[in-house]
Amino acid sequence: MMNTVWQDLRYGARMLLKKPGFTLIAVLTLALGIGANLTIFSFVDTMFLRPLPASDPERLVTVEATRNGRWSDGHAYRTYTHYRDHCHSLEALVAHYSTAPVNIVAEGDSRVANGAVVSANYFSALGIQPRLGRFFLPEEDAVPDRDQVVVISYRMWESRFGSDPAVLGKELVLNGSACKIIGVAPADFPGVLAGFRTSFGFRL
Repeated sequence: MMNTVWQDLRYGARMLLKKPGFTLIAVLTLALGIGANLTIFSFVDTMFLRPLPASDPERLVTVEATRNGRWSDGHAYRTYTHYRDHCHSLEALVAHYSTAPVNIVAEGDSRVANGAVVSANYFSALGIQPRLGRFFLPEEDAVPDRDQVVVISYRMWESRFGSDPAVLGKELVLNGSACKIIGVAPADFPGVLAGFRTSFGFRL
């Protein structure tokens, strides 16, 4: 069997050397195919396959609401707080919904980015520590839309603020609403939705 394999390899090598044009095309095709597959796999692995950078990702479950609405209308917020305060099957109940791309103005620079509106216990329930500053306080969740505070992603901190440690307390305008930056999320936290990288977290 080994002799047969060796003969086949020698024959294939001779054919490739006789036709350098075909050999070059074959090598380039293989290189492009392997490179494309590696790129796609790396993207899928990063965005969809890797577990969340939470303390116990295997213990996380998703509970989806059946009613559409904004937290500011009061109904959805009251429903969440009712279940949060009376749920005994879960260690913690966190509210989260991703925003459509919003306009962000920071230090005169306007861009569009994705974000998430979350409850104050969002980061603590995930077991995540801030890279800089702090996360939301329970009292900032007491009244919807009262405390205009925001946590930005590590990537936004790098790209928009040059990793400036003095970013805390600066103003970030989200769709015309001014918010105070109170913290920066860790570098390995892209958000909780696969394929949906968030640039900021805004409390309810």
